[in-house]
Amino acid sequence: MRIRFTSGETIIIVSNSGINAVPIEVALECKKRGLHVSASTNLKQIGRAFPTFERYATFRGGG
Repeated sequence: MRIRFTSGETIIIVSNSGINAVPIEVALECKKRGLHVSASTNLKQIGRAFPTFERYATFRGGG
């Protein structure tokens, strides 16, 4: 099965760590093709991979 997206559509990309190259490459290619990209990742997991991220993460979780 082949899915065809057209410019202006939205794609949602989910990644546990946010550092794997594949979801990042997909997001960049989608932006290049004119799609709207929404990404979701795990901020705690990013903090483990990049300890300095903790200083800059000012996101407030609701829950």
